[in-house]
Amino acid sequence: MSAIRNLSCNWLAWILAIPLLGCGDSGSVEKSVDTGSRNAVNNFFNGLIEKKWFQSYDQLSPEGKKKNSLEQFTRKATSWRKNLGFEPQSVFIQSCEERPNEAIAHVSIIAASGSQRTRFKEAISLTRQDQNWYIVLPNNFGQRTH
Repeated sequence: MSAIRNLSCNWLAWILAIPLLGCGDSGSVEKSVDTGSRNAVNNFFNGLIEKKWFQSYDQLSPEGKKKNSLEQFTRKATSWRKNLGFEPQSVFIQSCEERPNEAIAHVSIIAASGSQRTRFKEAISLTRQDQNWYIVLPNNFGQRTH
């Protein structure tokens, strides 16, 4: 009889412990909040894809604009597109992890030709200044890296 009672107590303990394990508690999962970084990333890469250089340039951090005139940026952006090795058609933001004043975005640049898809994966850093998000242009932007 005590074996049956121990077995019942063990089952009761497990049943009571399940809610403590977090099963089914979707409210405890922290959602990623976007405060505009994704928009900056989207505008930057869509500008590159559509050859709207000023649109991309406008997303650069103030420091990036000091280091690069629009003309310099346009040359680098043209090289960046050429180095892709395919004609980009769209950008897909896989993730954009924000911290208070910085973020990192992981994107895929995509081209589709018939049933074949080509992707180029890229990571880009952002900085937040005066409540706005800006792209931190990598020093090697537009240079062949492989």
